[in-house]
Amino acid sequence: MTNVTANASIRFLLLCGKDSQLFHPGQTLCALVENGIDDAGQIIGAQGLPIPLCATSPRARIDAFRRQVELVDWTDEHDADLLRTRIADLAARTPGPFISDGRMIARAADLPLSRYISPDPARGSA
Repeated sequence: MTNVTANASIRFLLLCGKDSQLFHPGQTLCALVENGIDDAGQIIGAQGLPIPLCATSPRARIDAFRRQVELVDWTDEHDADLLRTRIADLAARTPGPFISDGRMIARAADLPLSRYISPDPARGSA
């Protein structure tokens, strides 16, 4: 989620292939995009096991992700030619980079490197 919201050019998220019948990652991602999370961080309507949570992502990041991407669910589609055609159709209608409404969390590229890189590697983190 962090990587997607850090790149404003990512506007579509494609689900293809077979979804696990136990963990349901595809269905869980669909539920996250469609419904969001509750106050406990649980993804509303997700069927996966264990209980699907977004415990490490702040609500603002989740909301930005939900506004930025259009989830395209082609689960169980295996025809490579059809997928190539559909992907080309998506590329042709791209809405352009996502424009934040001011509530989006800062991109990693906007943070000062000095916060993460020690000026003296022998000392470890700054």
